[in-house]
Amino acid sequence: MGNMTPLRVMSLVVRILAIAIVAVSPWLQPRKKPSSARSVVYVVDRSASIGHGGLEEANEYLSKAWPAADDGVRCGVIAFDGRAEVVAPVGTARAPVVGDGSEPGASDLAGAMRLALGALPSEGHRTIVLLTDARPTRGDASSEARRAAEMGVRVDVVPIAGEVPAVPTLTALKPRASHVAEHQPVALDVGIRHQTPVVLQWTRDGVSMPPRVEYLGDGSERTVELLDPDPPPGVHVYEVKDGPSRRWGPAPGDGDSKEQEASMLTAVSVEGKAYAAVFSPTGDIPPVLAAALSESGLDARALPIERAADPSSYTGADLVVLADVRVSGAATDDAGLTRTAQASLVAYVQQGGGLLVTGGVFGLAPEYAGTPLARVIPVEIEDRGHVEDPPVSLAIMLDRSGSMAMQVGGHTKIELAIEASLAAAEVLRPTDQVAIASVDTETHWDVPLGPQERLAELRPAVRRVTAGGGGIYVYTAMRDAYAALERAKTPIRHMILFSDTSDSEEQFENCPFEGDCGGKKSAETLAKEARVKGITTTVVGIGEEAAKDTAFLRRVAASAGGRFYITSEGTDLRRIFLSETRVLAQSNLRERKTTVSSAGPHPALEGVDALKLPELAAYVETGRRVGADTALLLADGARPEGRPMLATWRYGLGKAGAITTDFADGWGGAWASSTEAAKVLRQTVRFLLRQNDARRADAVVRIKDRVVEVDIELPPDAPESAAPKAIDVFGVDKGGASHKIAMRLEQRGPGRWTARGRGTGEPIVIMRARDARGALMAEAVGREDRASELAGGGADERLAAELANIAGGRVMPSPAATLSRTPRPAPELAPTWPYALVVAAALVVVDLVLRRLGAPRRDRRVASLLDQMPGAAPTVMRSAA
Repeated sequence: MGNMTPLRVMSLVVRILAIAIVAVSPWLQPRKKPSSARSVVYVVDRSASIGHGGLEEANEYLSKAWPAADDGVRCGVIAFDGRAEVVAPVGTARAPVVGDGSEPGASDLAGAMRLALGALPSEGHRTIVLLTDARPTRGDASSEARRAAEMGVRVDVVPIAGEVPAVPTLTALKPRASHVAEHQPVALDVGIRHQTPVVLQWTRDGVSMPPRVEYLGDGSERTVELLDPDPPPGVHVYEVKDGPSRRWGPAPGDGDSKEQEASMLTAVSVEGKAYAAVFSPTGDIPPVLAAALSESGLDARALPIERAADPSSYTGADLVVLADVRVSGAATDDAGLTRTAQASLVAYVQQGGGLLVTGGVFGLAPEYAGTPLARVIPVEIEDRGHVEDPPVSLAIMLDRSGSMAMQVGGHTKIELAIEASLAAAEVLRPTDQVAIASVDTETHWDVPLGPQERLAELRPAVRRVTAGGGGIYVYTAMRDAYAALERAKTPIRHMILFSDTSDSEEQFENCPFEGDCGGKKSAETLAKEARVKGITTTVVGIGEEAAKDTAFLRRVAASAGGRFYITSEGTDLRRIFLSETRVLAQSNLRERKTTVSSAGPHPALEGVDALKLPELAAYVETGRRVGADTALLLADGARPEGRPMLATWRYGLGKAGAITTDFADGWGGAWASSTEAAKVLRQTVRFLLRQNDARRADAVVRIKDRVVEVDIELPPDAPESAAPKAIDVFGVDKGGASHKIAMRLEQRGPGRWTARGRGTGEPIVIMRARDARGALMAEAVGREDRASELAGGGADERLAAELANIAGGRVMPSPAATLSRTPRPAPELAPTWPYALVVAAALVVVDLVLRRLGAPRRDRRVASLLDQMPGAAPTVMRSAA
């Protein structure tokens, strides 16, 4: 800087200052200035206790407020019951009409106030006007009023009494005991007010119970008893309704009053004996398994496969059995375990449950490899790249009804179906068995069941098949296909049924059309029987999802434990048929007699003479898994060490086991009658059961504002090992549907633990806690009290005055008064960065001038001459460059 003139130094300083101002401008604090803007948000209560009369009163209030607002006032509306929503944003030109909400049985005033504070702008005179009976069932409205006061927002309250409910009215519902023993009655105390005869209608888990009629009443509150004499074990949700009553006035725009039903919910836990939840494709429990469970002192409860995704349906079980169940990667699947269901089962075992998985046509199949469930199973599942192809028998039954003559592109639907069938048959080996039939009112065997190698000579005849008339006789097609496959001696026997979703006739035996088919055998029953015999089924529908027979075809696939596909045009039939056939052609199921031997000591083999175990008729090829306790082995010439037949291990807090055969078929014959085999299965079941000798603890579940709190307290003399290790918490609606609530246990003192989570509004919450061994140590049921919402009783003047007083508001102001200015308007925050940029721009100009003046005189002369040259840029521009 020794050669720089003072002006040059000043120019550099000015330039640095300009750059610094630009850099810090985004972080400059805004400037506060007074604001005269006025904003009002009206919060309208539309819960059940307000009624349509009260809602009309609120809408009338809004209709008077909007015209009273001048140009400087902006208004908006929030409506709430159990949920709050914006009906009209701030600045809406006309008053809206508030209608009924989606959750009238609850009142979340605090949530509505939070939403109103968020809807208001940040500056000016701001007011919240509550049009409510001030009887919330959720949240802390007083805390929200204090927050509003801190923000300078005024809260006015307009109490709306609504209509006094007509009797009969429910006022309370409480069980005599939250937990009862099995075969003991459940007694519910119901508070009612009535003057005329009242019919109390009630349900258990959505199923109607015998109603009770009360005849005499003077309008005062009294208690009556409802008795459920012998409820089954489990947690049951009871709903009580008072029957239709003219409880509300006319809805906005209606001339007549609307009949409504007041209802209340509660829940009771019935503690029964230990039980096993059994999932199977047919919905039945195999007799061999049922006998083993009974002899082990367990009740057996069959559950539909789709319930596997609902962990609350089996978390109370001491054992879950997957009897030849298919796995699926789909989001929903009526016949297979979705990934969600698999994850739920994994969590069940991790938290102490017992799991037994069996083989079969679907069980432990190659599809299991890489799934969440495979992590729990104590045998190695071999994927499709490592399995031997067993012999296959495949029957493809094609719809040749009149609708199949429709053109799709340059071909008819029947032509596309035939080509897809021929392509699928080509996937099979020459020694596999294949049959192709076209069906209308009878079955036409275009390719009778026989070796695939003769398909080449029959292909021209198959391609000459054309569409006929009428619809496909589904029962006939299935009966004939199953009869043909039943005669086949291959391990894999499968049918692909292709049918129109709008023209699937004969859904019952010898009953072609819809009508009186009572007592006749259904196609679903036929599919179940085939499944028991080891014949599997895929159903492919062509048409629309909304077509009349789509649901029927889905039920057929579900009954058979198979897949269902639907295609609207038929151009993707080739892909579907090829996919199913390739899956079929690669299986790890082996149907051959195999000897069984002991792999070493195991609790399931105590007192068992392994030499007396009979040969196994069928099994699924799996591998031994590191860390697993293999109890029984199958002889295999390719593997000197053998393949596992029975293996177990500990997973998390629970245990899992695998039996690589099917209870329905592999345990048939000699195994079903073997006392040694029966003892193995019985002792395996007992070994896998979760522990149930935990030290019992006291537990309480509380629900407030959708926040669920759990307290667990151990007895004073309980050892440290009795501490809770994991909890399952589920929210349950009145229909019995549930979802898991995420919660984490925290110790708050000696022998005391708490957990906290957020539900989604379900009125019932079930909690189960388990110790480090997975044993159940505490169970509790929580209920959200909504009695004040349903009982009515006018506005709560005390709470209304309290809310207004906290936030500097008024009670019962006129519509015009709510638009007035507030004592503490929020200032408008004006940004300062634009001014900073103007200053920076001015400094840039000063910098350029200083640089021009600070240049040597000779440089200025040269610059002057250059300025005089034609087309030369100005000196200032060159200098800036």
